[in-house]
Amino acid sequence: MTEEHITRLKEHYPRVYGPPIRIWSGTWYLLLTAAAGLNRKQLLEVRQNFKFHGVGQLATNIYISAAETLDAIDVILLELDLRDKVEVMRAESVLPKDTGLFRKLVQSAWDIENIAS
Repeated sequence: MTEEHITRLKEHYPRVYGPPIRIWSGTWYLLLTAAAGLNRKQLLEVRQNFKFHGVGQLATNIYISAAETLDAIDVILLELDLRDKVEVMRAESVLPKDTGLFRKLVQSAWDIENIAS
């Protein structure tokens, strides 16, 4: 294991092995990469890093996160020199969260079946 691997493991240990967050604020973060002008390698790097940090992909160039903060994502964007190229927006659902639409949104962005197992 490299020093970078050890550092990443220490950073993510609480998120992976710590107690789950039971109360969610209802805030979504949208990360828009269309205007970034990323090449294939950069797109793959961004997608892999976002996925590792629990960020789902809604559509091409549109990612979504339900995290309480985007500290980890900000670090990724800084490391990849993309902080000023990826638009980050905050959003809230206007509809009640018990609608089928909410469930479909989550299922389209994350592989819930594999996460649960």
